[in-house]
Amino acid sequence: MVDRIESLFSKLDEAKEKAQTALDSFETRKAAILHKAFTGELTAKWREENGVVLESWEKKPLNKICNFRAGYAFDSKDFIDSGVQIIRMGNLYNGVLDLDRNPVFMDKKDIEDKVYYKSLICQGDILLTLTGTKYKRDYGYAVLINDNYEMLLNQRIVALTPEQCVTNYIYYYLKSNIFRDIFFSNETGGVNKGNVSSKFVEKIEVKLPALPEQTEIVRILDNIFAKEQQAKELYNVSENIDLMKK
Repeated sequence: MVDRIESLFSKLDEAKEKAQTALDSFETRKAAILHKAFTGELTAKWREENGVVLESWEKKPLNKICNFRAGYAFDSKDFIDSGVQIIRMGNLYNGVLDLDRNPVFMDKKDIEDKVYYKSLICQGDILLTLTGTKYKRDYGYAVLINDNYEMLLNQRIVALTPEQCVTNYIYYYLKSNIFRDIFFSNETGGVNKGNVSSKFVEKIEVKLPALPEQTEIVRILDNIFAKEQQAKELYNVSENIDLMKK
């Protein structure tokens, strides 16, 4: 009986290892696909069919195509258990908006109007975290706000509102290693804490095709990543395997 259990455990561990390898490969493929998107390779056929050349792409700093707003340094002594939620870096960890992760709130009547409207997060904003652990690249996460919740932006997070360009094109660019490599090249800070200034981010250049090609790139990426996510969910069985062992 013991030998049988040990054999089953061994097979479960093997399945878990294979599933994790598959999950890791998704992230590798995602990085490669994003690189192709922002170097022009992904839409090479589309350009050929539409008489567009890669040389038509322009380099523009982010502050020329996005409106930047820095978060406000809300005083933690004013935080309460309900009211208007203050979005902190922990709520954006790993590029996911998690409103349930150590949520904090403020009473709206305690917030000055100019502070409220400057830090108000709007649908279509892209939030980017600017502080984390030095050398670990555990920040610089971009999150696109798809809903119209009443939320305020805390310090060390910047909100980008794309203008005259496709919002999701900028969002995907901020998630690419092309952007993240440039972002972390300007990392400063002490032994443990890393920072990148919003002023530096504003000047990072992005290769920008015309709007029709931006739209096509986003369409392709949306389609690819939707299929990847479906496959990823099938492989995400680690918790189930642990339950089976128990």
